[in-house]
Amino acid sequence: MEGGDTWQGDAERAQNLIEEALSLAQEVGDKGNIIICYWKFASVAFFLEDYHRAGQFAAEAYRLAQESNIKSYIGQSLIRLGYVDWAQSNISRFAERMEEALVIAKQINNSWLNANTVYFLGESSRLKRDFAQAKNRFTEALAIFPEEDIKYGYYICLESFGKLAIDQGQVEQGAYLLGARETLRADVFKEDFYPFMVRERQRYIAKAREQLGEEAFNKAWAEGAAMSTEEAIKYALEESND
Repeated sequence: MEGGDTWQGDAERAQNLIEEALSLAQEVGDKGNIIICYWKFASVAFFLEDYHRAGQFAAEAYRLAQESNIKSYIGQSLIRLGYVDWAQSNISRFAERMEEALVIAKQINNSWLNANTVYFLGESSRLKRDFAQAKNRFTEALAIFPEEDIKYGYYICLESFGKLAIDQGQVEQGAYLLGARETLRADVFKEDFYPFMVRERQRYIAKAREQLGEEAFNKAWAEGAAMSTEEAIKYALEESND
């Protein structure tokens, strides 16, 4: 997932900085950093919700990664291409790209890529309302993220378990987990995720608030927000198995 390093609310400045970095990388023939620059261009485009340009940048990164045979970068470029599909509700294509990336992750034994692609396959299953498969994928990802100390992985899984709980009518559990997720996210990243992801989470929060009522929602949210990371993860795994 993207952090806030390429986005501080000033798209023009971000793009200028990335262009400078790209020129330097091209000057010395640093293929890895050239690809990373295209990912960062795509990141800015995602924040601007220009999915056509985001797709172009991700596709160029993918082409260069294939040309250079940098398999981990091929997988990460597939994730960016998958974001374009997800943002435009092409969930089947999103899942296909994640399956491709997962094959690469296993080939090269890359835990970061493995955990992320498993997580996104869970999201694709949730979006297709295959809740059992989604739970299995999130549980698998949540076992890998802590092993590698990938901290943002904790809170994206907590968010997805929360949305999954709400999807299945376990609204109070969902509010707990979304509250826990927000506390952890603030500790890890200043910036939040892309706008289409934020809007989806906000819809789930609004749905939980409406169904629980303001007082019960605020209570569940606050209790979730007060949990430690370890408590929140344990709660997510235990409640999902009920």
